[in-house]
Amino acid sequence: QPRHYTAGLTRSGYNLNAVAIANGLSGKSGSGAHAPILWSQGKHNEVISYCLNDVKITRGLFDRWRNDELIDPITKEVL
Repeated sequence: QPRHYTAGLTRSGYNLNAVAIANGLSGKSGSGAHAPILWSQGKHNEVISYCLNDVKITRGLFDRWRNDELIDPITKEVL
């Protein structure tokens, strides 16, 4: 979310995949909507891998934010 959020004017948030790609990280490996289906099919390792990839992306974005290097995927400016 941008530092200067104005209700009704500023986007309320960004897609994790878009933010990851804008910041030079690998994109998401799938969609969270598929996780319950895969889990019910017994594909537990695929769901675990998907979740771990999201954690790695989130950590990479956090590190960039902490170092004042996080890039906004829309404006391409450092947040």
